[in-house]
Amino acid sequence: MNTIMEIQNISKQYRGKKILENATFSICANQIIALVGKNGSGKSTLLKIIAELVEADSGSIVKHRQTLKIGYVPEVTPSHILFTPEEYLYHMGRIRGMPKEQLQQKINDLLELFHLQDARNIRIDNFSKGMKHKVLIMQAMLEDTDLLILDEPLSGLDPKAQSDLEETLSF
Repeated sequence: MNTIMEIQNISKQYRGKKILENATFSICANQIIALVGKNGSGKSTLLKIIAELVEADSGSIVKHRQTLKIGYVPEVTPSHILFTPEEYLYHMGRIRGMPKEQLQQKINDLLELFHLQDARNIRIDNFSKGMKHKVLIMQAMLEDTDLLILDEPLSGLDPKAQSDLEETLSF
């Protein structure tokens, strides 16, 4: 297997309480990993550490590629995004330096993949939780990534959307 990242002895505490202790594993290309555990057991914290949004108290992350593109979808969906999906995705892609033509094609493809073509010009703050979550997943998929981190990826999605997402991620 082609290892792209190693998580080595990651530990984290919040207010003196151990959230993670010596988490160690490898991530390989084209691998799907599910973190399973009780609420409050540190799953989201570990994902944020891997995505480099939170620092570990100890341990290290070793990347096996010089540049490693990571897409991240948080567990909590922001409630007040005042853009339409098309505007939001366009701005996020431009921030990442994506060329306009490539970006517009990717946005169209993602809107179709997630069945949001008819909602492309409706403000996201009017969406259901599941529709907002789809937009965040689409944002993480704008670029081809080496590692896609999804925190509670099926949360708020209807059964058809869950099945579609699972199918999309399994190829």
